[in-house]
Amino acid sequence: MRLTLVFLFLYSLSCSVVWGQETMEELPITSKTIFEDENGNVISFETFIELTSGTGYVIEPTLEDGTLKSLKIIKSALAPATTKSNEFANPAELIDRAPPIFEVTDLAGNYYHSNDLQGKVVVLKFWFIACPPCIEEIPKLNKVVDKYSTGEVVFLAAALDGKVALKQFLQKQNFEYQILPAARDFAHSFNVLGYPTHVVINRLGKVEAVFSGVNYEIEAKLTQAIESGLRRVANPDTQLDVGGEISENIEEEEIQVNPNSIIKDKTGKRVDFGKFVEMMNTQAYELLNKKDEAGASYILIQRIATPQKGE
Repeated sequence: MRLTLVFLFLYSLSCSVVWGQETMEELPITSKTIFEDENGNVISFETFIELTSGTGYVIEPTLEDGTLKSLKIIKSALAPATTKSNEFANPAELIDRAPPIFEVTDLAGNYYHSNDLQGKVVVLKFWFIACPPCIEEIPKLNKVVDKYSTGEVVFLAAALDGKVALKQFLQKQNFEYQILPAARDFAHSFNVLGYPTHVVINRLGKVEAVFSGVNYEIEAKLTQAIESGLRRVANPDTQLDVGGEISENIEEEEIQVNPNSIIKDKTGKRVDFGKFVEMMNTQAYELLNKKDEAGASYILIQRIATPQKGE
């Protein structure tokens, strides 16, 4: 038998099976439940959630002695034609590039067009109600919103859910972002494949940073990305560095830094972005664009050479 499942994710996981339009039966998901894709391959719970995040999916459950043994996806919620809608495979590939043009409307009826948001930092969150990590991080996101009340930063939460479900959810959970309902096409335009996903667009209209999946430091990461995005300037003859000072940039190669940049010290060890900011604030370090043996680009941070006496 083939059944359409509607998932109700609480701290105690369970799923409600719709038998036609009449009977509903609670089937608890346990650590022994097996998840399979459309080809019968065993997949992780996280992948299963990704493939059923939204509507239109069909799942076939297998029961054994009244217990849920496995769940097989017969039809994924992610249509094959939309899993890769652009020349980039995922939002992270958009860093330092212009994102897809978009126009959306929030629950309050406010209209947003990406062209009208130039000069502002735009923070996007792609999520859905039945995604526990998406919900658990909301209090941290609200703290980020509270830090920026001047209108320079726009916070948009693109949900896969419809208006009715979102309004019911928001009656119990405060979320300070502007909520965009039924935003599946919006998510597809960014090729979002995992939830939650955060995209920060800087003042120049380019993607500053991308954060996908569970991130327990999301408040700090978003704040860093927003601050970096606010410091971007459009004057090609000047460059705004991490410390916030404008320096001449006439002949020197431009070095762009964001929280997703690969930064290494002279020993080849990767430097955490927070540590990098601390080092740059001492004004004792300089940056150089480099490539490793495999040809991958990274940023080298090293101490500024001190002139020897007599030089």
